[in-house]
Amino acid sequence: MPSSLPAAADAVPAAAVDADDAEVMHMITERVGLAVYIQSLKQVKQLKRFGHVHYASKKMKYAILYCDLENMDETVSRLEKLPFVKEVSISMRPWVKTEYQEIVPEREKKDDYKMGL
Repeated sequence: MPSSLPAAADAVPAAAVDADDAEVMHMITERVGLAVYIQSLKQVKQLKRFGHVHYASKKMKYAILYCDLENMDETVSRLEKLPFVKEVSISMRPWVKTEYQEIVPEREKKDDYKMGL
């Protein structure tokens, strides 16, 4: 039995593996976080039908909800119509640039041991 396992792994062509990887990458959707401020925590269960509830704060009475970027406008408008929702704020993380430039130029990085003596 153990000798048949490597043979089964070699039987899969490399092109099929690449196609599977492309399909998985296509299935990954862009998500956006929503902070939903609510009247009471009893309504957190009702928020589950709008997306994935990631966190609910008991003290501050808000919930962090993740939904698809494509359906964000529709989801926000539907959430704002609910009677127990005070406010919905959208996370700006998908639109924030996360590639930073070098802060210190190269010539300033070198240690200057000349003290001017």
